[in-house]
Amino acid sequence: MLGDVIVNLIVDVHVDVDVDIDENVDAPPPLRPPRPLSPSPPPPPDPCSRPGFRCRTPYMMLPRTIPILPFLAAAACLACARSPAPPLTTPLGPPLAGLKVQFVSADEGTAPEDCPAATGIGFALLAGLDLDPAAKTVMEVAIGCESGSPADEPGTVVVSVEVTLDQASPGHPDESYDGVGMTSCSGCEDGKARGILALTVARAVREALDLALGQARVARLPDDAVAGILTSPKRVARSVLLAALEEAGMRRLRAALEPSMGLLDSDDDDVALRAVGVLSRLQDPAALKALGKMALSKRPEVPFAALRAMADIDGPDAQRALELVAGQATDPILAREATELLNEITDGGRE
Repeated sequence: MLGDVIVNLIVDVHVDVDVDIDENVDAPPPLRPPRPLSPSPPPPPDPCSRPGFRCRTPYMMLPRTIPILPFLAAAACLACARSPAPPLTTPLGPPLAGLKVQFVSADEGTAPEDCPAATGIGFALLAGLDLDPAAKTVMEVAIGCESGSPADEPGTVVVSVEVTLDQASPGHPDESYDGVGMTSCSGCEDGKARGILALTVARAVREALDLALGQARVARLPDDAVAGILTSPKRVARSVLLAALEEAGMRRLRAALEPSMGLLDSDDDDVALRAVGVLSRLQDPAALKALGKMALSKRPEVPFAALRAMADIDGPDAQRALELVAGQATDPILAREATELLNEITDGGRE
């Protein structure tokens, strides 16, 4: 902006200069043109030499230095400008009604690190907020940065984030949706690589925020829409799928039985664990075979969650399934867990 003003001022100085010739002053004799080396055609007549014709001095661009900083600032403003949003909810979404940030102290045995929370949260919010336009949303962020464990690479900083969205909508009770995120940054300890640490914070905040936004998006969907998300899991974002699994479990949707059994084989452990949770809530013996397969798998955490889901189903079929797992398990800890759960559902835990 400032650069344009400077250029216009310079242009105004070199343009709009009238040539007024005073006839009472003797004009100096014209300079004699140099003699051409070779014959050349006569020049075209000068229109300014016609009687009664006034000419302006010709505009001539002069070499000069134009400050570039104002142009860069203007370009940055244009890049940050937001186009008008349509009336429906968009990925950018409505603005937040409030933002609260809380710093969490490091766990015992770890050293706290300086956390670029403001920069990280700002980067995370650049992706937009898919919020209900009619709701007033307050975002609360609890964030902590601490040194990694001895097993991590030297200089590792672990970033932990919890995001809570408190929404107040007309005609609806106030709701809260939350999500957690955790990432790590190698070589960022003791204030090193501040830019990389800020991006690490942004990833953790965005991961937690997406989970909370997924819950807010799914919470008011009808039952058939929630079950439809589980039927076509690749068509939705991971955060929405996780929220749909949680919602299906809370509502005990019978239509979620088959899709949840299919999601047990997901490569995403969080998806598989939430699918186990849905089957645990439904307590349908039809899921025992699929749960038994998961109980004998080598995946972390999933086998033990599958065992507890089988015990929740209860009944003679669940007892037989637990007996099979206890007899076929190669992990002694898993076999003992299956035996203990079997005792609980057969005689109330009495040995």
